[in-house]
Amino acid sequence: MVFQALLAVPLGLAAVCLFTFLKTNLLYQIAIRNKTLEREPPTIPHTIPYLGHAVGFLTPVPGQFFSRLLAWFAKSHGGASMKLAGRNVRLIFSTTAVQAMLKVKPTVASSDTMIKDMSCKGLKMSEEDWAKYTGPPMYGRNMEHEVSSKYLLRPAGADVLLRQFVKTMKKSVKEEGMRLSIPSDNKKGEVVHLYGWLRSFMFQASATSFFGERLFIEYPEIVRDFWEFEPLFLDLLFGVPRFVNSEPYIAQQKVVDGITKWIEAVDRDMGDKTPNPDLPDQDWEPLWGSRFVRAREALWQRLGMSVGGRASMELGLLFALNANAVPATGWMLMHILDPSRPDILPRVMEEIQEAVDVATASGNAEMDFDVATLLTQPLLQSMFQEVLRLYVDVLITRGVHQDMRLPTEDSNNTLLVKKGTIAIAPSYINHHDPTAYAGAPVGEYDPERFLVSAGSESAHDSGEENFFKEKSSSKARSSKPYAFSAGSAGAKMIPFGGGRTMCPGRVFAKREVFCSLALVLLNFDISPLAGPKSYKVPGHVASYSGSGIIGHGGDVKVHIKSRTGN
Repeated sequence: MVFQALLAVPLGLAAVCLFTFLKTNLLYQIAIRNKTLEREPPTIPHTIPYLGHAVGFLTPVPGQFFSRLLAWFAKSHGGASMKLAGRNVRLIFSTTAVQAMLKVKPTVASSDTMIKDMSCKGLKMSEEDWAKYTGPPMYGRNMEHEVSSKYLLRPAGADVLLRQFVKTMKKSVKEEGMRLSIPSDNKKGEVVHLYGWLRSFMFQASATSFFGERLFIEYPEIVRDFWEFEPLFLDLLFGVPRFVNSEPYIAQQKVVDGITKWIEAVDRDMGDKTPNPDLPDQDWEPLWGSRFVRAREALWQRLGMSVGGRASMELGLLFALNANAVPATGWMLMHILDPSRPDILPRVMEEIQEAVDVATASGNAEMDFDVATLLTQPLLQSMFQEVLRLYVDVLITRGVHQDMRLPTEDSNNTLLVKKGTIAIAPSYINHHDPTAYAGAPVGEYDPERFLVSAGSESAHDSGEENFFKEKSSSKARSSKPYAFSAGSAGAKMIPFGGGRTMCPGRVFAKREVFCSLALVLLNFDISPLAGPKSYKVPGHVASYSGSGIIGHGGDVKVHIKSRTGN
């Protein structure tokens, strides 16, 4: 009897799972045969009640869930429906539908729930501070957009931040160059792990240029603690219980406490006065750093947020600055140095040298290179675009408040996304669409994927949704036989999200990446430790969908020495 009772439990569970699969598969077959103009995305069959596809969706292998889905599910459907732990989720694949979704009014669909989860779960903001940030009378979120627009997105604000970043990065590079200049028996230079070496001083330069020097005085462990916290952020966002894994919660507490300590120290030094971002001749100062951070801190104080809430907000900015730009620079540098493409490094150095020559000719002593020239170099732009295509994994998420009707490429198919569901546009699907990108297979990095003949019409067509259009320097005229173009693939690229919640740091991020590469390659000789056959750019680190720039699953060893060294 006991054996029969024990056997009944798994048999009952198996029966429930079988019934669930048969039912959802039947509904799926009916849905894909529905030829009406307006229809909901077909529901993907699943086996486990309530959980639905949650187990597969949360597999920590970037793109695996979507690759398996599209192996049998037709992308031409434009979207799919699925269950995630009881939530009704609509995956939007169609490029046309995604672009339409990004343009809907916040009253129809918004990212409020996701932003709250990121702030409260991921950054440890209290419910009280969240209410002050979002609610009346000042509507902090709208005011934050105004601050970002004035001090980060507009050219004047972005240029001020960039000059300070380059100044700080040059100081870090000089100090590292002096260290590497010490005579050594190894004439090829010191052996380092490339990304680990770059990450340490690039993070410090970026954080110092935004937040000031006092942050590192009050919180000297910030570099170590941040890179411990960064890969665990999505565990917090997805609600992994503390009893299952306490590490994310410990890492989060350490970094929030450290930033809180910095804010409290500066408040004391300032006599609790509200910082003024618009003081003349003070683009940067050591306590709060940039005008941008001073404006943010002034806003948080006016909203009455606690010191802990302010720390959560600045951790969010620190995360946005470094969890994406630093890994992107690392990916680019690894591919530039890849000995399987020995032509890439000399061509990149030629492009950087052109920017140096323009700066020299103009007598610009503050910058080592002309930024406008650097940003418009075709090979560098192509390599950056390819990094964003291959290594960015974002989920643009909207909570649907009213029924949405989204057009698709097929005029006979309009997606109906009903009120109360969650719409997600995963970048992975369109970034890995084999029909959209010429060159090597879409799973491989191709540095020349976005290069076209300089005389072709597409050389001037960067695509409907290209985020990287730059004004060419009037002093630089390229004689290269190729040019950069995102072409029609540009509309499929959504590396920075979209709509009103598009990443406000996207303009600065590209400048940070390009300037960091230029400073590193101008000041150091770097060569792979291994030969062409054994040098291998690492794959992705294990991570959940939506991780932004996917981290490095390893590193490469290189010889490095200062160009000005002995």
